[in-house]
Amino acid sequence: VYLLSRQQQSDVRAAVRALEDRQWFSPETAKIEILFTVYQPRNNILSATYIYFILNEAGHIHKSLDPFSFNLNPYGNAGLYVIDIIWLLLTLKLFVEESWEIVKHIKQLGLRQGLWQYIDVPNFVDWVSILYAFVMVVLWVLYCQELREIRDLLT
Repeated sequence: VYLLSRQQQSDVRAAVRALEDRQWFSPETAKIEILFTVYQPRNNILSATYIYFILNEAGHIHKSLDPFSFNLNPYGNAGLYVIDIIWLLLTLKLFVEESWEIVKHIKQLGLRQGLWQYIDVPNFVDWVSILYAFVMVVLWVLYCQELREIRDLLT
């Protein structure tokens, strides 16, 4: 059931009353989840509050609120772009250096022996860091695209 914003309060009350009249949850219901969203245009922040009602068999209703807020413009100023670009360049530098080190080992000792000599704890940590950074960049780009879509819907 969706109760949309910008509806007349009387329409919302009528919809809620209709839900009550038709007994919209049964004795088998274990959980009711309500999402309440608020947009703060001055700060460009979207807040989502999840309201959970967990019903047990004894009739007790446990209540839980989980609020989440996020800025719809993650790059509020140019300094944030600079910081992200510096981090990305340092990660790319590490990638190039580690790749070059692998190539040197392979040229010097052959594929099998070169990789065997190359693989140690510090190099393993470097590659895990590089892969983790790659995953973070992909997830960050997807997150920023989602925020852009939400911003477009709100404007």
